[in-house]
Amino acid sequence: VSITANVDDSKVTGQEVSSALENSILPKLSKQVSGLRYSFGGEQREQGRTLPKLLSNFILSLFVIYALLAIAFTSYVQPIIIMAAIPFGTIGAILGHLILGINLTLPGIFGIVGLAGVIVNGALVMIDFINEEKARGKPIRTAIIDGTKSRFRPILLTALTTFLGVFPLIIERSIQAQFLVPVACSIGFGVLFGTAVQLLLVPALMSIQGGGYNKDII
Repeated sequence: VSITANVDDSKVTGQEVSSALENSILPKLSKQVSGLRYSFGGEQREQGRTLPKLLSNFILSLFVIYALLAIAFTSYVQPIIIMAAIPFGTIGAILGHLILGINLTLPGIFGIVGLAGVIVNGALVMIDFINEEKARGKPIRTAIIDGTKSRFRPILLTALTTFLGVFPLIIERSIQAQFLVPVACSIGFGVLFGTAVQLLLVPALMSIQGGGYNKDII
């Protein structure tokens, strides 16, 4: 027997319905009906098939990003510093879903995967400028301070304009846009939060990597 239904997204999500079925309703039916077997189809089945592939492809993309950055910067450490903001971007995306009351569904995870390629841009620009300042003969500490001060405004403006660019989609309530709202939420809030942390994290990690920290304080 196949049982199908359409979900009213204004009242409940497919994930919530599936969780209620799996955790409450179907176990009770299994006790009442001997030999009852059931399986989920539709979106649940597709999500089960997609997530493992998405995870493996995401890991592969991170490796490619690292390899390209390592070649460009001729360093094994600086690409790690650049990519250190990716987990914080993910945290920002999850916080955005919590703030707006949006469930983290498969489209939202797609947005988090795409976010990884966007969030590294600010750190890349900052580290490149710091390296240029070092090449001019400045001490590492001075180069980090000058590089951070110089790149602060363009990095912050880039994050704000990215967020404002997807904001109309985040607040869109039409049925046609509901599939894209989690994607926009992940990218918008992820870039905003990740960049804010990045502006503090990257100079600190560069200082540790270059030995420019104050050893008396440490």
